[in-house]
Amino acid sequence: MPSMKNIEIVKNLADKLGRAKSIVMLDYRGVDGVGEIKLRKMMGSEEAAEYLVAKNRLFKIALKEAKIDIDCEAVLQGPTSFIIGYADDVTLAPRLSKAFVDSSDVFELKGGILENAFADSEKIKHISNLPSREVLVSQLLAQLQSPLQRLHGCMRNNIVKLSQVLDGIKKSKEN
Repeated sequence: MPSMKNIEIVKNLADKLGRAKSIVMLDYRGVDGVGEIKLRKMMGSEEAAEYLVAKNRLFKIALKEAKIDIDCEAVLQGPTSFIIGYADDVTLAPRLSKAFVDSSDVFELKGGILENAFADSEKIKHISNLPSREVLVSQLLAQLQSPLQRLHGCMRNNIVKLSQVLDGIKKSKEN
């Protein structure tokens, strides 16, 4: 018979998992309280991401209650902590990148759930190295603007050259 405390933990965890866009699983062996607090602060506000520690067994039950049918059995071994991202992956990426750089000697990346599929640690590291949404949008806009700027430059150069030739002809006729 499960205790009321565990039932409440599973219910709360299932609610968070139901709202999650991404879940990253970490091995937190050897982490002290200061390292854990530092990682919680790096994740920022709870609207974007949240760092928490839960028992693997309760996490598996919460996954089922949240109707997330993804097999994470291989990574849910040993002490596991979770970063639950409520924003999209691109918004979470810079925070993950900073967290992995600042605490890679303490936390070991196990894997995660991204876009309703299991992702190994390499895929998560790749996503964590993505630039922020603002940078990606500005890069896209620069790429879209580039052909128009080149066309404008070519047209302007032709007009400038034409005016120089006409100015030269005018000066030669005056002399």
